[in-house]
Amino acid sequence: MAFTRCNEHIIHYDYLPKEGAKTVVFVNSLGTDFRIWDAVVDQLKEHYAILRFNKRGHGLSDVPEGPTDLKNYSDDLLCLLDQLNVEKIYLVGLSIGGMISMLFTSLYPDRVEKLVLSDTAPVIGNEKDWNARIRIIEAKGIDFLAKGIIERWFAASFISQYPEATKGYQNMLERTTIIGYTAACGAIRDADLTENLKSILQPTLCICGSEDQSTPTTLVKEMTRQISNATYYEIQATGHLPCVEKPKKYSSILLNFFENGQ
Repeated sequence: MAFTRCNEHIIHYDYLPKEGAKTVVFVNSLGTDFRIWDAVVDQLKEHYAILRFNKRGHGLSDVPEGPTDLKNYSDDLLCLLDQLNVEKIYLVGLSIGGMISMLFTSLYPDRVEKLVLSDTAPVIGNEKDWNARIRIIEAKGIDFLAKGIIERWFAASFISQYPEATKGYQNMLERTTIIGYTAACGAIRDADLTENLKSILQPTLCICGSEDQSTPTTLVKEMTRQISNATYYEIQATGHLPCVEKPKKYSSILLNFFENGQ
């Protein structure tokens, strides 16, 4: 396990360097840690250097003190890249990880060569719903909402076919710190990255699971239209975490995009 200090917070990360290869950075979703990318990393590590990290309040990274916004997470990534002497990256973000990746790319365009925005949007949800979720979790814990969240993460077919894995991912969700989870909820609630999309000029791939209930296909397709050099790919029979449900398919899409730009 690897740890470093970025912007006064301990950040837990995993770095697999590969001499002469491009570096792919993965940014994970709300209520997960970087293990959601394990099966994808297994497919890509022969081709690329790989960097994953846990944002504040997730995994073994420090719990944030006070309000947190997307720029805090983006600046943690910048700090991590600088410490590892990684100059340019292929950036892959899922859900809030996609929002972090959009902002990072717009703020630090010289650091990103290609961008993948998976199951995400410049605006996710609304203030009323995020505030309600925060209030419930602060009062009753993540466990109280966990089953409903899991049903949004995964397609019904995955839940029925892989009950043990489904429960394992529910454990991951429930063990996220309440402060870390609600801080990330607040960061999503307060973000509108619509204007940031206009400055993204890098080749961009937008991916969505066909059964994603958190960021539905219509939302991801609209985001794709707002980015000047973006294409859209839909993975059938998957929910909000296609990297978990269909890792081989997900990896093949990434490989094709990184190598061929499609």
